[in-house]
Amino acid sequence: MKTKLILCLVCLCLFFSLNLTAGEKRLGALGGINIATLAGDIDGAEPSSMTLGAFGAILEMPLGEQFMLCLEPVFIQKGAKYKVTAEPDGYDDYYYYFDFFDDIEYKINASYFEIPILLKKPLGSGNAKPYILAGPSLGILSSAEIEISFMGLGGFDIDVKDYCTSFDIGLTFGGGIGLPFGNNILFAECRYTLGLTDIFEGADDEDLELEDVELKNRGIQIMGGFTFPLGN
Repeated sequence: MKTKLILCLVCLCLFFSLNLTAGEKRLGALGGINIATLAGDIDGAEPSSMTLGAFGAILEMPLGEQFMLCLEPVFIQKGAKYKVTAEPDGYDDYYYYFDFFDDIEYKINASYFEIPILLKKPLGSGNAKPYILAGPSLGILSSAEIEISFMGLGGFDIDVKDYCTSFDIGLTFGGGIGLPFGNNILFAECRYTLGLTDIFEGADDEDLELEDVELKNRGIQIMGGFTFPLGN
Protein backbone atom coordinates (compact mmCIF):
# COMPACT_ATOMS: atom_id res chain seq x y z
CA MET A 1 0.00 0.00 0.00
CA LYS A 2 2.81 2.44 0.86
CA THR A 3 4.60 1.64 -2.39
CA LYS A 4 1.45 2.26 -4.44
CA LEU A 5 0.89 5.58 -2.65
CA ILE A 6 4.47 6.68 -3.35
CA LEU A 7 4.11 5.66 -7.01
CA CYS A 8 0.90 7.72 -7.31
CA LEU A 9 2.60 10.73 -5.73
CA VAL A 10 5.52 10.45 -8.14
CA CYS A 11 3.12 10.34 -11.12
CA LEU A 12 1.29 13.40 -9.82
CA CYS A 13 4.58 15.27 -9.42
CA LEU A 14 5.55 14.42 -12.99
CA PHE A 15 2.18 15.59 -14.32
CA PHE A 16 2.18 18.93 -12.52
CA SER A 17 5.86 19.52 -13.31
CA LEU A 18 5.23 19.17 -17.03
CA ASN A 19 2.30 21.59 -16.91
CA LEU A 20 3.40 24.24 -14.41
CA THR A 21 7.02 24.97 -15.36
CA ALA A 22 7.77 27.89 -17.68
CA GLY A 23 10.89 28.76 -19.64
CA GLU A 24 13.25 26.74 -21.81
CA LYS A 25 12.86 23.01 -21.39
CA ARG A 26 15.67 20.72 -22.49
CA LEU A 27 15.71 17.11 -23.61
CA GLY A 28 18.69 14.80 -23.78
CA ALA A 29 20.33 11.46 -23.14
CA LEU A 30 22.86 10.10 -20.67
CA GLY A 31 24.81 6.94 -20.03
CA GLY A 32 27.63 5.60 -17.94
CA ILE A 33 28.50 3.14 -15.20
CA ASN A 34 27.08 2.23 -11.83
CA ILE A 35 29.63 1.06 -9.26
CA ALA A 36 27.08 -0.99 -7.36
CA THR A 37 27.08 -2.75 -4.02
CA LEU A 38 24.60 -3.87 -1.37
CA ALA A 39 24.39 -2.85 2.27
CA GLY A 40 23.51 -5.69 4.63
CA ASP A 41 25.12 -8.54 6.51
CA ILE A 42 25.35 -12.06 5.14
CA ASP A 43 27.14 -14.39 7.55
CA GLY A 44 30.37 -15.79 6.20
CA ALA A 45 30.29 -13.69 3.01
CA GLU A 46 32.64 -10.91 2.00
CA PRO A 47 30.94 -8.29 -0.25
CA SER A 48 32.55 -6.36 -3.07
CA SER A 49 31.24 -3.92 -5.68
CA MET A 50 30.48 -4.58 -9.34
CA THR A 51 30.79 -2.14 -12.25
CA LEU A 52 27.54 -2.23 -14.19
CA GLY A 53 25.77 -0.14 -16.82
CA ALA A 54 23.18 2.63 -16.88
CA PHE A 55 21.59 4.64 -19.69
CA GLY A 56 18.48 6.73 -20.21
CA ALA A 57 16.94 10.10 -21.05
CA ILE A 58 16.75 13.56 -19.46
CA LEU A 59 14.02 16.17 -19.29
CA GLU A 60 15.06 19.47 -17.67
CA MET A 61 12.58 22.19 -16.71
CA PRO A 62 13.34 25.52 -15.02
CA LEU A 63 11.96 26.23 -11.57
CA GLY A 64 12.39 29.98 -11.23
CA GLU A 65 15.80 31.48 -11.96
CA GLN A 66 17.92 29.42 -9.59
CA PHE A 67 16.89 25.78 -10.01
CA MET A 68 16.11 23.14 -12.62
CA LEU A 69 13.86 20.11 -12.20
CA CYS A 70 15.49 17.07 -13.82
CA LEU A 71 13.52 13.93 -14.65
CA GLU A 72 15.90 11.15 -15.66
CA PRO A 73 14.22 7.83 -16.53
CA VAL A 74 17.05 5.30 -16.81
CA PHE A 75 17.65 1.58 -17.17
CA ILE A 76 20.19 0.72 -14.48
CA GLN A 77 21.85 -2.45 -13.20
CA LYS A 78 22.47 -2.98 -9.49
CA GLY A 79 23.83 -5.70 -7.23
CA ALA A 80 26.98 -6.96 -5.53
CA LYS A 81 29.45 -9.82 -5.52
CA TYR A 82 30.00 -12.06 -2.49
CA LYS A 83 32.55 -14.68 -1.60
CA VAL A 84 31.79 -17.19 1.15
CA THR A 85 34.89 -17.52 3.29
CA ALA A 86 33.49 -19.55 6.17
CA GLU A 87 30.54 -21.76 6.89
CA PRO A 88 27.75 -19.36 7.98
CA ASP A 89 25.06 -19.95 10.57
CA GLY A 90 22.22 -21.88 8.99
CA TYR A 91 24.57 -23.21 6.31
CA ASP A 92 22.29 -26.11 5.52
CA ASP A 93 19.37 -23.72 5.06
CA TYR A 94 20.63 -21.86 2.03
CA TYR A 95 23.73 -23.67 0.81
CA TYR A 96 22.38 -27.15 1.38
CA TYR A 97 23.33 -28.46 -2.05
CA PHE A 98 26.89 -26.98 -1.96
CA ASP A 99 27.97 -28.36 1.42
CA PHE A 100 30.94 -30.20 -0.10
CA PHE A 101 32.56 -26.95 -1.35
CA ASP A 102 34.55 -24.59 0.85
CA ASP A 103 34.73 -21.64 -1.54
CA ILE A 104 31.53 -20.32 -3.09
CA GLU A 105 31.25 -17.06 -5.02
CA TYR A 106 28.00 -15.56 -6.14
CA LYS A 107 26.78 -12.37 -7.79
CA ILE A 108 23.45 -10.71 -7.18
CA ASN A 109 22.34 -9.00 -10.39
CA ALA A 110 19.22 -6.84 -10.59
CA SER A 111 17.97 -4.54 -13.34
CA TYR A 112 15.64 -1.60 -12.74
CA PHE A 113 13.74 1.00 -14.68
CA GLU A 114 14.44 3.96 -12.41
CA ILE A 115 13.01 7.48 -12.31
CA PRO A 116 15.15 9.99 -10.36
CA ILE A 117 13.40 13.32 -9.72
CA LEU A 118 16.29 15.70 -9.08
CA LEU A 119 16.54 19.35 -8.13
CA LYS A 120 19.52 20.87 -9.92
CA LYS A 121 21.30 24.03 -8.77
CA PRO A 122 23.73 25.63 -11.28
CA LEU A 123 26.82 27.29 -9.78
CA GLY A 124 29.00 30.05 -11.24
CA SER A 125 28.51 32.14 -14.37
CA GLY A 126 31.32 31.12 -16.75
CA ASN A 127 31.10 28.98 -19.88
CA ALA A 128 31.80 25.86 -17.86
CA LYS A 129 28.87 25.62 -15.44
CA PRO A 130 29.26 23.33 -12.42
CA TYR A 131 26.13 22.22 -10.62
CA ILE A 132 24.86 20.17 -7.71
CA LEU A 133 21.75 18.01 -7.65
CA ALA A 134 19.69 15.94 -5.23
CA GLY A 135 16.33 14.24 -4.99
CA PRO A 136 14.38 10.98 -4.61
CA SER A 137 14.27 8.07 -7.04
CA LEU A 138 11.83 5.27 -7.68
CA GLY A 139 13.09 2.01 -9.20
CA ILE A 140 10.81 -0.62 -10.77
CA LEU A 141 12.36 -4.10 -10.79
CA SER A 142 12.83 -5.64 -14.24
CA SER A 143 14.86 -8.76 -13.43
CA ALA A 144 16.90 -10.31 -10.62
CA GLU A 145 19.13 -13.36 -10.46
CA ILE A 146 21.91 -14.92 -8.42
CA GLU A 147 24.90 -16.22 -10.37
CA ILE A 148 26.70 -18.97 -8.43
CA SER A 149 30.18 -20.38 -9.07
CA PHE A 150 32.47 -22.55 -6.96
CA MET A 151 36.11 -23.68 -6.83
CA GLY A 152 37.00 -21.21 -9.58
CA LEU A 153 34.82 -23.12 -12.02
CA GLY A 154 31.67 -22.08 -13.85
CA GLY A 155 28.28 -22.22 -12.23
CA PHE A 156 24.66 -21.44 -12.94
CA ASP A 157 22.04 -18.72 -12.49
CA ILE A 158 18.95 -18.71 -10.28
CA ASP A 159 16.03 -16.39 -11.09
CA VAL A 160 15.07 -14.66 -7.82
CA LYS A 161 12.80 -11.89 -9.12
CA ASP A 162 9.79 -13.40 -7.35
CA TYR A 163 11.65 -13.14 -4.03
CA CYS A 164 12.55 -9.45 -4.40
CA THR A 165 10.48 -6.33 -3.81
CA SER A 166 8.99 -4.81 -6.96
CA PHE A 167 10.00 -1.24 -6.10
CA ASP A 168 13.19 0.36 -4.80
CA ILE A 169 12.99 3.83 -3.27
CA GLY A 170 16.19 5.83 -2.78
CA LEU A 171 17.87 9.20 -2.46
CA THR A 172 20.32 10.54 -5.05
CA PHE A 173 22.78 13.41 -4.70
CA GLY A 174 25.91 14.55 -6.49
CA GLY A 175 27.33 17.13 -8.86
CA GLY A 176 28.75 17.71 -12.29
CA ILE A 177 29.80 20.22 -14.91
CA GLY A 178 28.16 21.33 -18.16
CA LEU A 179 29.89 22.73 -21.24
CA PRO A 180 27.99 24.61 -23.99
CA PHE A 181 28.40 23.36 -27.55
CA GLY A 182 26.25 25.59 -29.73
CA ASN A 183 22.67 25.18 -28.49
CA ASN A 184 23.60 21.87 -26.89
CA ILE A 185 25.12 21.28 -23.47
CA LEU A 186 27.57 18.45 -22.88
CA PHE A 187 27.91 17.31 -19.29
CA ALA A 188 29.69 14.88 -16.98
CA GLU A 189 28.60 14.12 -13.45
CA CYS A 190 29.11 11.84 -10.48
CA ARG A 191 26.37 10.97 -8.03
CA TYR A 192 25.62 8.60 -5.19
CA THR A 193 22.35 6.72 -4.73
CA LEU A 194 21.34 5.54 -1.26
CA GLY A 195 18.69 2.82 -1.37
CA LEU A 196 16.09 2.94 1.39
CA THR A 197 14.17 -0.25 0.59
CA ASP A 198 14.95 -3.77 1.79
CA ILE A 199 14.97 -5.38 -1.65
CA PHE A 200 15.12 -9.09 -0.69
CA GLU A 201 12.28 -11.00 0.94
CA GLY A 202 13.90 -14.43 1.22
CA ALA A 203 12.84 -17.72 -0.33
CA ASP A 204 11.34 -20.73 1.38
CA ASP A 205 9.65 -23.11 -1.02
CA GLU A 206 10.26 -26.45 -2.69
CA ASP A 207 12.45 -24.93 -5.43
CA LEU A 208 14.71 -22.63 -3.42
CA GLU A 209 15.55 -21.86 0.18
CA LEU A 210 17.38 -18.60 1.00
CA GLU A 211 17.56 -16.75 4.29
CA ASP A 212 15.65 -13.47 4.49
CA VAL A 213 18.47 -10.95 5.09
CA GLU A 214 18.13 -7.16 4.84
CA LEU A 215 19.78 -5.88 1.66
CA LYS A 216 19.68 -2.31 0.37
CA ASN A 217 21.09 -0.95 -2.88
CA ARG A 218 24.03 1.44 -2.92
CA GLY A 219 25.77 2.87 -5.97
CA ILE A 220 28.11 5.50 -7.37
CA GLN A 221 27.11 6.56 -10.87
CA ILE A 222 29.60 8.19 -13.24
CA MET A 223 27.55 9.56 -16.11
CA GLY A 224 27.93 11.68 -19.23
CA GLY A 225 25.51 13.00 -21.82
CA PHE A 226 24.02 15.97 -23.60
CA THR A 227 20.87 18.10 -23.68
CA PHE A 228 19.31 20.30 -26.36
CA PRO A 229 16.45 22.84 -26.35
CA LEU A 230 12.98 21.34 -26.56
CA GLY A 231 10.83 23.24 -29.05
CA ASN A 232 11.47 26.81 -30.16
